[in-house]
Amino acid sequence: MAASPIVTGKEAEENIPEPIRHAISFESGANDGLGYLFVFLPFLLLTRPTGEALSHWLTKTLLWDVGAATLAGLAIGYAAAKLLQAAERRDAIKSEWRLIYTVALALLAVGAGRLIKSDEVLLVFAAGAMFTQVISQSDRQNEEHGQEAVNRFFAIPIFILLGTVLPWRGWLDLGWSGLLLVVAVLLLRRPPVLLLLRPLLRDIRTTSEALFVGWFGPIAVAAIYYASLMEHRTGEPVIWHAVSLVICGSVVAHGITGAPLTKALGRRLGRQAESEGHDRGQQVPQDLPEGRR
Repeated sequence: MAASPIVTGKEAEENIPEPIRHAISFESGANDGLGYLFVFLPFLLLTRPTGEALSHWLTKTLLWDVGAATLAGLAIGYAAAKLLQAAERRDAIKSEWRLIYTVALALLAVGAGRLIKSDEVLLVFAAGAMFTQVISQSDRQNEEHGQEAVNRFFAIPIFILLGTVLPWRGWLDLGWSGLLLVVAVLLLRRPPVLLLLRPLLRDIRTTSEALFVGWFGPIAVAAIYYASLMEHRTGEPVIWHAVSLVICGSVVAHGITGAPLTKALGRRLGRQAESEGHDRGQQVPQDLPEGRR
C-alpha cells in the first residue's frame, strides 16, 4: 500500500520503466506477506524451548500460515479473475463496478485468511498477484488504476488511526538510539542488498535503478499489523515504540523523496538512452558500404 504512490500514476509511468515498477510492487507485497515467517521465528524462540519452537515454526507457521495462505490466495485470485472475465463476456457487469469488485476481492481474501486462521496479509497478496496475472493486458492497466484508488482509499484512514496512537513518550524514552535505528533501517535494510544482487536481477540494468529499488521499500501497513500483534503477544510496549518510530521515519523519508527521485531517475535513464542511441548512430554507418554512409 505504501509503495503504491511510487509505482502508479502518471509521474511513475513517465519516469520509471515498467519492469522496475512491477518489481517494486511485487517485492513490496511479498515482503509484507513473507514477513510473517521472520516475525514469528524469534517470538517462538523467546517463548518456547528451542526444539519446540523450531517444530512449531516449520509445521504451523511455514506449512499452514504461509503455505496454506499462499495456495488459498492463488485459488481465490484465479477464481475471481475467471468469474470477472465470464461476467464481462456476457455483459453482466459494468466497467464502473470493477473497482468495487477489486475491493470485494480484497475483503474476501482477508476474511478467508481469518477463517482458516492463516496469514491474511500473504493471502491477500497471493490473491491479488494471481488476479492480475490472469486478466488480460488491457484489463491489467485498468486494474492498476483500480488498485491505486483502493490503496489511497484505505491508506488515509489507516494513517489517521496511526497518528492517534503514536507513542510520543515512548519515542522520547528511546532517545538517540531510536533515531539511529531509523537511519540504519532505511539505509542498510535494502540498498546494499540490491547493489550486491544487481548482476543477478534481469530487470534491474543499472546502478541507478538498483539504488532506486533499494531505497523505495516503504515500511507501513504490514509493519503496523506485525508490531501490534507482537506487542499484544509479548506484552512489551517497546516493540510498538521502536517499530512505530521506524514507520513514521519511512513515511516521512519516502514521502519527501518520492517525486524528486522519480523525476531524477527518469532524466538519468533518458540521458542514458540518448547516449546509447547516439553511440549506435555513429558506429552503425561505419559498418555500411561507403555509398550508404
